[in-house]
Amino acid sequence: MENNETPYNHFKRLSISHVKTATLSKKNLFDFNDTIKLKDFASERFKCIIDAIVFIDSKPLRHNDYFKYLNTYKSLGIKLNEKYFKHDISHLKELYKRYEDEKGNPFNIEHFESYVLFMTLKLKGHYLQEDEHIFKVTYTDSREYNPLSKIPTILRSCLPFDVMEFDIKRAFPTFIDIELNANFRESIYEKISKREFAMYLNCNNENKMSIDLAREKLFPIYGEKTNDVLTEERFNEKGRVFKDFTLYEKKYIERFIKENELKNYARLHDGIFVMKGTDYKQLKFDTVEFSIKECIKPKIENSTISFYETDFLGRIKTSQSMYADFLKQEKFIR
Repeated sequence: MENNETPYNHFKRLSISHVKTATLSKKNLFDFNDTIKLKDFASERFKCIIDAIVFIDSKPLRHNDYFKYLNTYKSLGIKLNEKYFKHDISHLKELYKRYEDEKGNPFNIEHFESYVLFMTLKLKGHYLQEDEHIFKVTYTDSREYNPLSKIPTILRSCLPFDVMEFDIKRAFPTFIDIELNANFRESIYEKISKREFAMYLNCNNENKMSIDLAREKLFPIYGEKTNDVLTEERFNEKGRVFKDFTLYEKKYIERFIKENELKNYARLHDGIFVMKGTDYKQLKFDTVEFSIKECIKPKIENSTISFYETDFLGRIKTSQSMYADFLKQEKFIR
């Protein structure tokens, strides 16, 4: 991999070289269009890579409203009409505010390109050990950090194939129950929000909050066992809670993979992504239970249509059929 080369550029360059060599082409300016035309000469691995690059080059994010609205605002300083936004408008407003507060744009094109290539190679069974370096995969405290972990939830469905996800239900509360030999997890979020639970559980001596206050907040859940959950050791070592419970996470993820005989998958923290329709045998291991998400696309909450589309570069596209559908919706024609 050449210096400062992105995975997208790396694999595009290798695809061109691979197909040119396979076809014994003498053409001086052999480019990616030639590679597409002669794809049948490529190996199965490179056929997958070429298909993924073609998908990326089709600019699929132009169909994602979150990406389109935020990047139009970022590029042109214009907020598109919220009347036509398809999904959760409150989340869109959070993204606007995050950008305005200079906390950055969560939608990184390079990350998305790497994500599509990574998932294609992983889920279609053509991922090699050397790809770990290309995708900059790292491992910390029993977790794997890969291109999937860098992509926000609302973009994960933007792939050239359908996927589904298995993830551990109430992961950390379940691991605590294993330690306590108890069953607090079923009613935990009736007593405390997920955000508050994580905040008090991860409280440590570098925070302004004392261990006594954090234990007081956790007491309605765990009662007399609270001190066994937030121990002195966990409070005095920042990140100790995370280290302790990601060990359980890794153990049960690996068990899920082994006992369900999964070969092609991608890991995301306490979950596993596979191709939609992948067979599995069981979802429960001891007290740890996995849930299934068969559709990871953002929920459509608004079906109002417009007579035009705007891509993520702010370019306008329309058609006769779009005008007709819009006028029908607005009751201008019968």
